[in-house]
Amino acid sequence: MMINIFTYLTGYSHKIYERFAGSLFDTGFDGKLYLFVHKKDLLTLSQLDQALVDKISVVECPDYMQSNSQGSDTSNADENEIHPQNFRYLLYLGFLQQNKQPANEYSFFCDSRDLLFQKNPNDYTIDSDIDMLVFQEDIIIENCPFNSGFLNSVKSKIPDGTYTYASNKAICSGTTIVKNKSLHSFIATFCRYMMETGLNTIPMMDQGLHNYLLYNNLYDCNYKIMTNDDNFIKTVGTMDYSKIQTDNAQIVDLNGIVPYMVHQYDRLNMDTLEKISSKYDFTLW
Repeated sequence: MMINIFTYLTGYSHKIYERFAGSLFDTGFDGKLYLFVHKKDLLTLSQLDQALVDKISVVECPDYMQSNSQGSDTSNADENEIHPQNFRYLLYLGFLQQNKQPANEYSFFCDSRDLLFQKNPNDYTIDSDIDMLVFQEDIIIENCPFNSGFLNSVKSKIPDGTYTYASNKAICSGTTIVKNKSLHSFIATFCRYMMETGLNTIPMMDQGLHNYLLYNNLYDCNYKIMTNDDNFIKTVGTMDYSKIQTDNAQIVDLNGIVPYMVHQYDRLNMDTLEKISSKYDFTLW
């Protein structure tokens, strides 16, 4: 299997870039990492070891596609400005419209500040009939103030939609793997709904829209919901931390199984973070 990775990362210290890209390539990953940045981030990247930089496919955002930095204060942002978590989908769409991807390979659209690689994702096997892998969090949408808020944001813009999935578990918008033949079903559909409904101006609505489109089968492709028990991507932010432990500087489950990736690991306590930061210094920003 060949996965290429797409992520938008701007406004952080070089240690964030180093930990994300470094932990990825340390696994033996031989796909492409497309790192979307702004001109101001090029100086930050210059602080990385050149051997690491050489492995990254840097995509500089066009000047006309500027946005608030992820790591900066957005409290004074214009109400019509697109939040970075929404903006990144437009970046991906624009890039993919100009750069065709091999149909039988996969694209991984992911967060980067809080994603740690522990095993090579290209060593994982995805069933050939699956067009999209999505990853479940350990929280019911209606029981979570954040996810229920995301749902209500979508509902405010799509009042005639169907929201019977509120009792389902939330699907994370920060980790999505799509077979390239279904890229248009995913990224173009997301952007169309986001822009046509005006959701683009609502901060951090991407998870709400992603769940709406998934649970209403509006992506028009065959998707599979992965759970934390699958140990491909373990999303730890809302899970019971007693179900994980550390071993040999890695996050593992209680049976010692090493997940390929750990998402939202920055929410773990500092004692745990120190045990998995033997090579890359841990920092939030």
